[in-house]
Amino acid sequence: MSLGIKKVLFIGDSITEGISGINFVDLLKKDFKDYELINKGLGGDTLYGIAGRLLKEIELNSYDIVVLEAGHNDIIIPALKDMGIFHKMLGKHLVKRGSIPTVEPTEFSELLETTLDKLSQLAGSKIIITTLSCIGENLESEFNKKRFVLNEIIREIAGKHGCLIADVAKRFDSILSKHNPNDFFLGNFINLMFFDPIYCRTIEGANKLSLKRKTSLTTTGFSLTQLLPGVKWPRWWPLGWI
Repeated sequence: MSLGIKKVLFIGDSITEGISGINFVDLLKKDFKDYELINKGLGGDTLYGIAGRLLKEIELNSYDIVVLEAGHNDIIIPALKDMGIFHKMLGKHLVKRGSIPTVEPTEFSELLETTLDKLSQLAGSKIIITTLSCIGENLESEFNKKRFVLNEIIREIAGKHGCLIADVAKRFDSILSKHNPNDFFLGNFINLMFFDPIYCRTIEGANKLSLKRKTSLTTTGFSLTQLLPGVKWPRWWPLGWI
């Protein structure tokens, strides 16, 4: 563990990686200049993939704090097979890479529990677990109904293991419940993989993309934007403990 500057590991999927949408880790760096923030987000990764990468990373390096974000793609990847041909190919590629989705909530729960048990044995890091932000901005969608289930699992297991919870889902759900639901999700494959990341190199670009798609908090249904007045990333993230 570091004696001077604290090292903070952020590990997760594209929400953490921040290539498409706003990179909240980069914004946190502006607020926490006395900390070394390391971003190990990987777009498309699932709890299986993230857990494996996390345990390997902890074996190689020591961190004062670990911020774990996982679960979005456990819901999204199984649905890609019912989308266009390129989305199907993407899903197959992600699984082949090792981003294997959990099939049932019980599997997700058991894997998260096992991961935290192993993590506690390997390191003495403070652990912060984030709940899942929206998967599409329509809270009545099947995606979000599944997300609600995983979020309850995350809260329960985090509490059981004494982890701190960055409950971003609570904030997302509160905001989205007050706005007209938007069913936009992922969109055109070429835009998703190539043009969206270019737009999102700046906050202004991400906001323009969100305006075009008439979304409130995201550019793709899950990648972050900063459009609504008073919603500033990551000012309301409950990460002040670090």
